[in-house]
Amino acid sequence: MSKDVKRAPVTPCHECPWRVSNQGLPVPQKYDGAYGRTERAAQWSAVRDGNYVSTCHLSLADREMFPHGGDPEWIAAGYQAVPEHAEKRECAGAVAAALREMRLLAAAGSWDEYHRQRPQGLSKDAATLWAARIQGHAVPGRPTLRKVVVDDRDIIEPATDDGFSDLDLVPPKQYRQVVELVEWAARQGLLPSAGAGGQTA
Repeated sequence: MSKDVKRAPVTPCHECPWRVSNQGLPVPQKYDGAYGRTERAAQWSAVRDGNYVSTCHLSLADREMFPHGGDPEWIAAGYQAVPEHAEKRECAGAVAAALREMRLLAAAGSWDEYHRQRPQGLSKDAATLWAARIQGHAVPGRPTLRKVVVDDRDIIEPATDDGFSDLDLVPPKQYRQVVELVEWAARQGLLPSAGAGGQTA
């Protein structure tokens, strides 16, 4: 995947569904879930699990994955058409949300305290992978991160601010890909050392 997905830009795109300012945007009826809470909950469930690279919809020229980008109805509603030569890149909004969680994990001082404060935050698997990426390691299946800080001033805190506590987030799953990546991180000495015991969610 790292060969196919380019690294995220510094600033989330103007249509990014992770932006606070874009919540509840009107969309054509056939795409009514595009900026809704349920869709964001599904996206965050995947990101927090560690098994998913969120891609920017403005970079998805693949009409099977993202038919919106070439749909006249979507474009007529004021949304940007995606050129067929677009190169798929990681979503800066999702990166900003995840990196914020990593800062909060560091501030909490231990995994158990972070998980107590933010039970809907990153899983331990995901935190391990983000720690490796932040340190500049080439993580299989993940694009590199930019050295500059991604702008998160207009990005929702999906673990708290968006009220996901009343929605059933998909629990972290031990996908084989995640297991292999975590085993790789362990061999590299990248597993979080503080509060390593306790919950794995």
